[in-house]
Amino acid sequence: MQTAIIYTYSNKAGWTLNLTYWTDDWGTFNAFQAAPSLNQGFNAGVVSVTQVQATMPVEQPNNPHLFYTISVKNEGNPSLNPNQVTMFDIYNAWQ
Repeated sequence: MQTAIIYTYSNKAGWTLNLTYWTDDWGTFNAFQAAPSLNQGFNAGVVSVTQVQATMPVEQPNNPHLFYTISVKNEGNPSLNPNQVTMFDIYNAWQ
């Protein structure tokens, strides 16, 4: 299993990020997860992947592509100010 950070983002508690991730690696297992980022400072909070959708556009049937729409919600941290901005990373794990 390999993992990589595919996106780093920050927003306020209660907000949702919708990210599109394109790939052409048919037959590869892909999983997505989110976690508060340690890249810059202290980023306490709770983030979660709420939905993943896989879509194959039909424009190029001989060269198929696949894209994932990943929804990540920043649930915040009850002990912090609700306007607290949290930075988080979205990971892809593939095999």
